[in-house]
Amino acid sequence: MGSAGGQEKTRRPGTHTEKNMMRYDYILEAPGDTPGWGGWIPDVPGAIAEGDTEQATVRMLEEVLEGVLEFRRDNGLPIPEPAPYIGQVPAGCRLYRAEERVVSVSERRRAQGISL
Repeated sequence: MGSAGGQEKTRRPGTHTEKNMMRYDYILEAPGDTPGWGGWIPDVPGAIAEGDTEQATVRMLEEVLEGVLEFRRDNGLPIPEPAPYIGQVPAGCRLYRAEERVVSVSERRRAQGISL
């Protein structure tokens, strides 16, 4: 993602990208007739990404989410509140729930003896 002056925008340590991603449910679509993965965050209009792999798609979705949230903050627009997704998940797609990822991360930290 480019920025003014042609410099690349990079993530600074301590940014909230992963923290933001942990708050929202997201949906990933596995490759079907076309190559690549697709992903979107139902609560955040414009948070859509594609990637060659599942992991690459999640990383792209994190970056898109951060950009959308930054744009909304910079322009005085409301930040969408995360809510559990209750819609139908399209065939060939998988829903990743925020609360499941939070529990999973907490369990991994506990198992590794990491406390925050």
